[in-house]
Formats: sequence, structure tokens, C-alpha cells
Amino acid sequence: MRHTRTVLPVPIVDAGRWARSRHLTQSPAVIHYVANLRRIRREAWVVLAGAAVRGFTWTGVSDTILSLYLLRMGYGPAFIGAAAAASNLGYAVAAMPGAAVARRIGARAGLIVGSLIWALGLVLLSFADLLPGGWQQPWILTMWLVAAGGRALDAVSGQPYLTESTTPRERPHAFALMIAFSPVGSFLGSLVAGLLPGILIASGALRATLDHPRPYGVAMALAMLIYVPMVAIFLTLPKRTLPTGPAPARSVRGRAPWGVLGAIGVVCVLRVSGEFTARTFFAVHLDSTWAVAAAQIGAAVATANLLSIPAPLITPLLVERLGRAGTIALGALGVAVSILLLGLSPTWQAAAVAFVAMTVLAAMARSVWSLVVQESVQPAWRSAAAGVSNFTSGLGVAAMSSAGGVMAATLGFRATFTTSAALVGLGALYVWFAFRTRAGEPACAH
Repeated sequence: MRHTRTVLPVPIVDAGRWARSRHLTQSPAVIHYVANLRRIRREAWVVLAGAAVRGFTWTGVSDTILSLYLLRMGYGPAFIGAAAAASNLGYAVAAMPGAAVARRIGARAGLIVGSLIWALGLVLLSFADLLPGGWQQPWILTMWLVAAGGRALDAVSGQPYLTESTTPRERPHAFALMIAFSPVGSFLGSLVAGLLPGILIASGALRATLDHPRPYGVAMALAMLIYVPMVAIFLTLPKRTLPTGPAPARSVRGRAPWGVLGAIGVVCVLRVSGEFTARTFFAVHLDSTWAVAAAQIGAAVATANLLSIPAPLITPLLVERLGRAGTIALGALGVAVSILLLGLSPTWQAAAVAFVAMTVLAAMARSVWSLVVQESVQPAWRSAAAGVSNFTSGLGVAAMSSAGGVMAATLGFRATFTTSAALVGLGALYVWFAFRTRAGEPACAH
């Protein structure tokens, strides 16, 4: 009897779990989701791989190491903020010409050229500590601007190319994957950036300590080598330019959706500037306030990126309940609260948890917002929409990076993060009021 009581329930429970899992995998929603993923063409998958590489270098390596590199060179938050502001200003200025260049030379060429310029700029920047003192600041600013220009061209080429490589049926899934793939690269980039300086020293490759800038510069340059195979893959894409639509160019330009483009710009100025200012000063905050080691900062950023990988993939469920504008607004409000907690945290561990929450919530909203930007305008204006989005994002981040650095140096990091949280909160409200009636359907339906 004991044997019967202990054994009989097991197959019953297992059978129930098997039945539930079988029912889940055969549900219409799952079948529809998988079918849409299978419709994604190779060209789109290449763009998604590029998003992972961009995440590796941009929000992974750059966010983790670049600020620490400048700190080890003796520069404080004020200069780091000013340099980041100049970089984002250059990014903004290059965005609109970059959109025009992408239309003329094609998105494939834009991806290749933009990636190479971005990587080359950061590699050259990594030699700044070897220059005489009087040359360092001009070199840092110039190379950061060069890199930002390449990143702008890459950004305004990628989303339109992904849009034109997908149909409306699988496009939301492709954009969700693009936002999910980026933190995959960011996770790996954060780990590499946090560990590589110590590995270079421990291996004897560099005779320096972690208080010296050279290990951080070498680590940043080595990380950029990931673009060598990525550019080779981009070269296998078909040579084509983005379509201009059935109407002649003059008539299309005469019907420019200025209202929509303006609304996109306002949202980006508010939401993106607050979020990325918090990203810029997170590592500086932990290093300056609590003297947290680079490996621990890298682990915190890596954890945030790791947990944000699946976040965009569940946004379709939120969109069904809240709509696109509601999902974006809710995610942005969560980002604002997280940034506020980041600035108010009494310990670096609490600040790291707040940073993780911010990154995850931002990833959930970003895939929906990217899709809204592209589908709120007709195909002929998608490059322009991407250009406006990146232009205004760069302007907002430039302004807040500069102001945030001054506030951090004079009033403390709490003032910087509080201001960033307020901007993101305003952006959330504006998204709801400006897009709640427009973001419900793609532009092709208008």
C-alpha cells in the first residue's frame, strides 16, 4: 500500500503537466507566433545580428568602460558629461544627413559604412591616454564625434531596412527580436568590458594596475574587433536601396507628415534623453560614490542586459490589453520611477537593482516605440522618421548629458537622476496623449 500511495500519483501529475504543456504548444497564439517567426527572411535576421553587435559595443562595452577610462585619465563628471553631450550632439546632427545618405547609397551600404566609422572612432579614442596632455581633450572629443556619426548612419539604416525586409504580419515580431537581441550583445559586452581590463593585467599583457587608464583603453579597442565578421556578413546582403514609394519624390515631399514627425521628436527628446543620461552616469555614480570595482559594475550592467532579453518578447501580450501607446506609456513611467530610485538609493546594490529595473522596462517599451515610429508614416518617409527619431534623441541626450554632468559635479548625482526621471515621466504622458489614437494600426491603413 505504501508503494501504491507513493508511486501512483507520479504518472498522474506528469500526465497532467504533459497535457498542459502540449495544450500550450498547440494553442493558436503560440502557433501564430512561431509561424510569424518562420516568415522572417534572411535579410532581416542579418539586421537582427547587427543589433546584437551594436548592443555589444554601444550599451555593453561603451557604457561600462568608456566612462571608467576617462575617470582613470583624471577627468571628472563635468568633462565626461560635456564629452558625452558633444558626442550625442554629433549623433543628432549626423542623423538627418545620414537618413538622406541611406536613401541614396542604400541601407546595406549605410550599415557597412556606419559600423566601420563607429568602430574606428572608438578604437582611435582608446589611444587618448598615450597622447600629450594638451592633445587629449581635443582627441577625445573629435574621435567621439566621429564614432557618433557612424553610429547615426548605422541607426538610420537598420530600422528602415528591417521594415522593408518584413511584411506587416511578422514585422512586430522582428522589431521585438531586434530589441531583444540588443541586450544579448549588451550582456556579453558588459561582461567582457568588466573582466577584460583585469584579465589583461593578470595575464601580463599589460604592466599596469586598474587605477591606470591603459587597460581600459586596450579592452575597448579589442572589443571593437567584433565588427570585422559583422561587416563581412553585411557584405552578403543584396545590393538595394530603400523604396521611395509609388508617388513621385516631389509630390511625396509635399505631403510630409510634419505633425507626426514633430510628435516623434518630442517623445524622443523627453524619453530617450532621460533614460540614456541615467545610463551614462550609472558607472560614474557607482565608481565615484562607492568606489565599486569595474568587474562589479560590469556585472550589474550585464545582469540588466540579460534580464531585458526576454522583456520585448512579452510586449505583444501587453499591447493586446493596453494598446501600443498604453504599453509605451506604462513602460516609460516604470523607467521614470526606476531612475528616481537609482538616484535615491542608499547603497550601490540598491542602485544596481534600480538600474536593472530601468533597463528591463525600457526594453519592453522600446520595441513597440520603434515599430510605431516606422508605421506612423508612409514607406517613403520611414528613413525620415528614423532620422527625426535619432536626431531629436541625440539633441535631448546631448543637452541632458552636459547639464547632468554639471549637476552631478555641483549638486550631486541625485539631482541628475531626478531630472532624468522627470523628463521620462513627461515623455510617458506625451506618448499617451499624442499617439493613443494613431498607434493602434500601421500607417498603411491610413
